[in-house]
Amino acid sequence: MAPVPAIQHSLEDLVNNFTPGGCYGIEWELDGDTLKHKNDYSPQWWIEGVKTKGLKGLYTTESAKHEFPVGQGFVGRVFKNQEVLFVDDLQKLDTEGMKDSMQFGHGMEFMRAGLAKEFNIQSAIFLPQPNCVLEIGSAAKVDSMPGYYAAYTSPTTPALANGASVGAEPDVASKAEPPQLLRSLVSDLTLTSCYGIEWAWNGELLKYRSHFNPQWRVEGVLKQGLKGLYTSESRGLSFAKGDGLVGEAFDKQAVIFARDLQSLRQDDIITSMQTGVTVPFLRRDIAENFGIHSAVFLPMPEGVLEVGSVEMMGSFEEFLSEKSRAAIAGKTQAADILSALTALAE
Repeated sequence: MAPVPAIQHSLEDLVNNFTPGGCYGIEWELDGDTLKHKNDYSPQWWIEGVKTKGLKGLYTTESAKHEFPVGQGFVGRVFKNQEVLFVDDLQKLDTEGMKDSMQFGHGMEFMRAGLAKEFNIQSAIFLPQPNCVLEIGSAAKVDSMPGYYAAYTSPTTPALANGASVGAEPDVASKAEPPQLLRSLVSDLTLTSCYGIEWAWNGELLKYRSHFNPQWRVEGVLKQGLKGLYTSESRGLSFAKGDGLVGEAFDKQAVIFARDLQSLRQDDIITSMQTGVTVPFLRRDIAENFGIHSAVFLPMPEGVLEVGSVEMMGSFEEFLSEKSRAAIAGKTQAADILSALTALAE
């Protein structure tokens, strides 16, 4: 078994590069035959959000009360096997964890799953080293290991969720054919747009359906060495009616212009942490990672079209091309704006 390469990054760097939503890191150090908490890190935005929600402590400080014998629990098994482990949902018990809890009677996996639910922790990666394990987690539920950690995997690293491959090239193609209006909005109905996402309403949530990226944007992201795209990183998120900019546009059936997706409104922060909905935080992280600033959210009866740019625009009108501005002149209702832009796209 090839050893995992020595980790050169700080705990803070490892957390901040868990995209989207990296919100904690814990260093578990070997002491005899047990792994114990040595150090932890949580970004300030997460600490403030947990306080706003009224929770006592943090996932890291509560986890520090636990210890893991070598071979037991995610932490102990990762250390024993010296294999990187990616877990897509910490709130669910895996088979081995249940066996450990029942055999040894310590209930560690049950308690940690409960903590994950309490603090809304979802996915995590466990990185072994000769004398410790680094645990890095996210408030987002992602279905594959972020490419940032590819250097620490080996040919025997267990398969990732959904068969995803570590460090894969950006997911350019949309599984569903994006609507012509979305393509046109990105290509010629707006200025400097670099992506488009179609969010579809399924009766309960707004979920990703398709996306579109112009070729120049894909090539630019590749040159920057980024893994994935803003569209593919957003794909695992969903929005309840009224939640986030996507949910707000759909709920109000109103066009929403966001000057800078990398900034959070105070209302968003308070509402997100009180309700446990962390999507605004996660989207801010993704926007920062891919340099996205302004965006427009165009509601439809069955969903929302989102189009964004790496530039910071001053208004919705400034975002549009000259022919688009002319087509919607005097129109204030989202349905009328949608109709005018659809006619241009045909």
